[in-house]
Amino acid sequence: MRLDGVYRYPVKGFAGQEVPEAALLPGRGVPFDRQLAVAHGGQDVADGGAWTSCHAFVRTGPYRGLPLFGVDFDGTALSMSRPGGTPVAFPLDDLARASLELAEWFPGTTPRLVRAGNGYWDYSDASVSLINTATIAALGHGIDPLSFRANFYLSDLEPWAEFGLVGRRIRIGEAELEVLRPIDRCSTTSVHPTTGEEITNVPALLARDFGHIYCGVYARVVVGGRVAPGDSVVDLGPAPEAARAGTEPYNAPPTAQWPRPARVARRVVESPSVTSLWLTDPLAALRPEPLAGQHIRIHHSGRWRAYTISAVDGDQLRISVKRDGVMSTLLQSAVEELVITGPFGHVVLDSDPSPLLLVSAGIGITQMLPMLRAAGDRPVTLLHAAREESPALWAEARSLLPAARLFRSPNRLDAETVAAAADPSSSVYLCGPVEFMRAMREALVASGVPDSRVRQEVFVSPLASSGERTPPPSPGPFRVLFAGSGVEAQWKAECGTLLELAEQAGVAVPSSCRAGACDTCVQRLSGGSTAYLAEPVLRPAPDRVLLCCSVPTSDVTIDA
Repeated sequence: MRLDGVYRYPVKGFAGQEVPEAALLPGRGVPFDRQLAVAHGGQDVADGGAWTSCHAFVRTGPYRGLPLFGVDFDGTALSMSRPGGTPVAFPLDDLARASLELAEWFPGTTPRLVRAGNGYWDYSDASVSLINTATIAALGHGIDPLSFRANFYLSDLEPWAEFGLVGRRIRIGEAELEVLRPIDRCSTTSVHPTTGEEITNVPALLARDFGHIYCGVYARVVVGGRVAPGDSVVDLGPAPEAARAGTEPYNAPPTAQWPRPARVARRVVESPSVTSLWLTDPLAALRPEPLAGQHIRIHHSGRWRAYTISAVDGDQLRISVKRDGVMSTLLQSAVEELVITGPFGHVVLDSDPSPLLLVSAGIGITQMLPMLRAAGDRPVTLLHAAREESPALWAEARSLLPAARLFRSPNRLDAETVAAAADPSSSVYLCGPVEFMRAMREALVASGVPDSRVRQEVFVSPLASSGERTPPPSPGPFRVLFAGSGVEAQWKAECGTLLELAEQAGVAVPSSCRAGACDTCVQRLSGGSTAYLAEPVLRPAPDRVLLCCSVPTSDVTIDA
C-alpha cells in the first residue's frame, strides 16, 4: 500500500487543499482540517470549540454549490469567496465579523463562523479519513475520488480491501494510526468536487450495486510523525480495541452494517445442489448475536445477495447455498474470503409461548433450523416440501424435531395439510419460493389464522431504477405533523423532502445517506399518504416511510 495524496478541508463542507506533507499528532487530525465551519443558526453549536454534529453547519448535502466557493487558508489567515465573487478576508481573531458577509451568501440562515478546538469531523472520533482509489475505480461512472473528501488517498491494494484494515494498526511515514470503522456515505459524495453538480447518486449506487453504503475508513492517530505522498502504508497487525472504540460514538452506525472480510473456514456438501459455508466473522465480538431467522449479505465481485444464517458456532456463521444463479455458483467455488454485512432481518422467532408452525420448501429450510434450536419448550410443527428423497439439511432438522414431516414435492404440501396443522393461536413462519408462500398464506388465513400471525420474508433484488429523481406529484400545501416532537409544519414543493422539512422545522431525525439507501431515516407513517421522488433501493414496510426521498401527497402524521 502507498499514500498517494494528503488533503485538508479548513472550512467544513467547503473546498479542500492538497498539502505536500502533514505533521500528525496523537488524537488529532491533519493540521487545520475541519478547524472552521459555518454554523447555519438552526441548531446549537457546542461551546468552547467542542465537537458538534455536522447538522449544525452549512454543508454540501443541503448546499450543493459549496464546492464552487473559494477557500484560502494557511493556518493564520482565511479568505473565502462565493461563486463569481471576489475573495473576502475573515480575521480569525474576530470571527463574529464574518456573520454579515455570510448572511448574504446563505440567505434564510443566521450564519456565523465558528472554530473547533480540535476538528469538526463527521464523528467525534474520526480524526482521519482514508480512501482506497481502487475502490472508487470499481464503482465506475467516472466518479472523482475527491468527491469523498478524504484526508489520505491510498493505492496499491485491491478494491474494498480497506475494510480489512478495521481493527488494525497501520504505519504511514513516521506516524501510526488505528483504523476504527468503515465510513457510511451521504449525499455529499454525489456532488462533483469542482463543478458542484450532482453527477451520480453515490449512496444509492453503493446500496443498489454493492449492497451497502460504505466506502473508505476512519482512523485515529496513536503515534505522531510526518506523512507525505509516496510513503508506504504498512499493516502492523491487530489493534482489537480500535474497532471496539469505533462503536462508541453515540451516532456511529450499527456494527451489523459494517462491511468486513469473512474467511471461509470450511465447506460442507449438504446435497448435490447445496453447500454450506462456515464464515469466520471478525466482528463477532462486537456485532449483535444473530436472532433466529436473520440473514447476512454477501458482497463479492460487484454483486450481493442475502443468505439466511442457518447456524452459529462461536465466531462462525453458516450459510447454506443452493446452486442457483451467478452468486450462488460463485460461492460454491474455491473462494476463500467474502465481504459480509449483517445480521439483518425483522422476520425472527417471536417470544410468544403459542404453538409454532414452520412451513418451508427447498432451501427455505435454512430459516427453520435456527428457529427449531431457539423454540425451547414451545409446541412446534415443521412441514417441509422438497423434490429430493434426502433433501439438504433434512437430517439436521429431524435431529432437532423428530416429528418433522417431509413432503417429497411442493405440490404434495397442499392447502388442506397446512390449514389442518394450524389454529388461530399459532405463530406461523413461511420460507420458500414466492408462489409457495403466497399459496400457504392464503390457505392459513382462509382456515382462520389471523394474517398478522403469518410471517414471511422475501429476498428481493434491488430496484434498477433506484436513485432516479422525479418531481413532486403535487405542489401542496399539506399539513405535516411530527407527532413525536409535537411540531406541525406546512409542506410545499419548495420545501424539498420530508427530511428537509423536518430539519427546517427543528425536528431532529436520524439520517445518513439522504438518498433512500441506508434506512436510517425510516419513520412510522401514522396517517396520510406520501410519494417517493427517488425510488428507494429497498422499500420499507407499508406503514413506514423513508423521509429523505419522499414528499407528502396529503396531510400526513409522522411519528418523529
